[in-house]
Parts: sequence; C-alpha cells; structure tokens
Amino acid sequence: KGFNVGAYTMAFKHPLLMSGYRNILFVLVVSLPINILLTLCCGYFMASKNIMFKGPIVALIMFTMFFNAGMIPNYLNVRSLGLYDSLWALILPGALSVYNSVICKTAIEAVPDSLSESAYIDGANELQILGRVIVPLCKPAIATFTLFHAVGHWNSYFNATMYINDRNKWPLMLIVREMVAESGT
Repeated sequence: KGFNVGAYTMAFKHPLLMSGYRNILFVLVVSLPINILLTLCCGYFMASKNIMFKGPIVALIMFTMFFNAGMIPNYLNVRSLGLYDSLWALILPGALSVYNSVICKTAIEAVPDSLSESAYIDGANELQILGRVIVPLCKPAIATFTLFHAVGHWNSYFNATMYINDRNKWPLMLIVREMVAESGT
C-alpha cells in the first residue's frame, strides 16, 4: 500500500545486475547487424526471380520455420561448435529468423521490378541493387524486423539457461528471473 521503492533498491543491490546489462548490450550490439544482414540476404534471395531451383530451396527454408530440430540437437550443435558457456551461443544459433525473412521478402516484392531492372541496365550488380535500391525503399520493414530481433534477444532467457553456466555471462533477463525467484513472488 502506498508508494514504495523497495523493489528498486533490492534490484540495484544485486551483484550481477550491471554484468547482465553489459552482457545483453553486447549481445544486441553484435547480433543485430548479423541478424539484419542475414535477413536481408535471405529475403532478397526469396524475392528474386529467375533463380534455378528457387522453389525447392525456399521450401527447405520455410520447412525450418515450422519444424525445429529440437532442444537436444541444438544443444549438441552449440557444444560441438565450442560455443558453450560463451555469449556467442546466444548470438549465432538464432542469427537468421525465417519469419523475419518472410517479412523482408514481402517488402522487397513490393518494390517495383522496373527499379531493379533500370539499376541492372546502368551496370549495378546484385549487391549494389540490394544496397542502393532495395534497402532504402524497405526501411520500414527493416526497422520492423530489427525491432523483432532486438526484443527477442532482450527477452530471451531460456537459451542462456541451457548454454551458459558462468553467472557473470548471464544476460539481464536471466538475472531478473533469478531475482523474482529469490523474492518468492
């Protein structure tokens, strides 16, 4: 009853709070450019026309969105790649989201083909077309899936419980989860 700042004082007294902020900010700063680049490349590929075997390849990409390998194979994969107990275990396994790539594909398909064709006639290659024509016109979609990636990384705690043992490497949400469990509420 009434105004009380007891929860804030308890939170800021936690010894791992600042390391949690540092870890999650590192994950965000490193992973977001990787997420954006991979999502743009995958979305551009799925939106491109006249690619050999595009249909089966896109079907395989979409298959991974609906059917995951599972927790144990993912854990074994992280372990065998030497990412266990590293912040890279929070960055690399989820570097590409097929859902966000579909959003990107839809935005790229909304760009008129005549713009890409005219850039191609002017001598631009695929990378230049992507960087100078497609990306500036798809900024709202890029902002959308960047926000999705950022919120996903910020709120993620389950992967950290599986892949990180060192408490000094825990992201913020795992520390907040521990504080809530300790408080008994």
